[in-house]
Amino acid sequence: MKRFYLLMILILLTLTLSSCGQRRAVEPSFYYWKSIFRVTDDQLETLQQLNVGRLYVKFFDVVWQGKAVPDAELRFESEPPKYLDVVPTVFITNTTLINLPHDAVDGLAEKITSKLLRMADNNLVRPVNEVQLDCDWNQTTRGKFFQLVERIRDRLGERNINLSITIRLHQIKYKDRTGVPPADRGMLMVYNVEPVQKRTTQNSIFNPKIVKDYIANIDQYPLPLDVALPIFSWGVVFQHNRFIGLINNLGEEDLKDSKVFARRGRGIYEVLQDTSVKGIRLYHRDTVRLETADPRDVISVSKTLRRKLKYERIHIALYHFDDLSVRRTGHAKIRDIFTAFTF
Repeated sequence: MKRFYLLMILILLTLTLSSCGQRRAVEPSFYYWKSIFRVTDDQLETLQQLNVGRLYVKFFDVVWQGKAVPDAELRFESEPPKYLDVVPTVFITNTTLINLPHDAVDGLAEKITSKLLRMADNNLVRPVNEVQLDCDWNQTTRGKFFQLVERIRDRLGERNINLSITIRLHQIKYKDRTGVPPADRGMLMVYNVEPVQKRTTQNSIFNPKIVKDYIANIDQYPLPLDVALPIFSWGVVFQHNRFIGLINNLGEEDLKDSKVFARRGRGIYEVLQDTSVKGIRLYHRDTVRLETADPRDVISVSKTLRRKLKYERIHIALYHFDDLSVRRTGHAKIRDIFTAFTF
């Protein structure tokens, strides 16, 4: 009997130590937000080196052109690698929801689901384990959007496919106003935190102070969350203090010619003579605000989220899978972002 009790104590001690040493399963992912799906051998090697097993791939947009129609449909030029879990993603404009009649919601849900699954099947994206809808709904459109989500989730459920929804920071902080979508999971989009068009904005992509304010009560959000973080950059162009547009993937190396650009403050550059950058025409006295997400700030926010989100398994998706963004950030920093969620 004494030996039996000693054996039971040993088993309990082993289980306790094992539980204490358990690590969260962090699943590294990327968003793939391009018009053509093409993955080169070098890119495959990058994904493998970073231990990335999932891509959230935008299949098409849904826009309003007198009616809800698909737009910017993805063209596949290479077959998705078998080891990658591809999550077909659809972007729905809020304008579509504003204009969509209530009695057309169910029909749109059927069209989106059918088109998405057909595209996946035709391009050998299988098995499909999850589908994601990306939409910045608001108080005005949440009723129609939630109905759309519910109908699509029902259709996908027939095939044992989960439905996830992108969640903006304001939808976390003001969940009582915006509501919680009837989905299986949410993807918290931790970027684009300030109005990009405002001249006084310092960094619309990422501001750790603003992010931490928005996620103060994230542990009370009732939907399980994965997390999307930024590694992209852009230039915000102003002409006579008026927002003109964006230059995607802009970096400091693009603005280093002192005859053409003069630095006027942190991330602010004045155009000294007419020029073109990445195919975008700039004129004398235009100003460019260079914005990016400092990996150190992203890691700091990630550690805050790690303490608040206690799930045993979580997908961390970086936006987005682009050679230039990956190279600028560096493999070491990308790994640091992923491992910041480990406990």
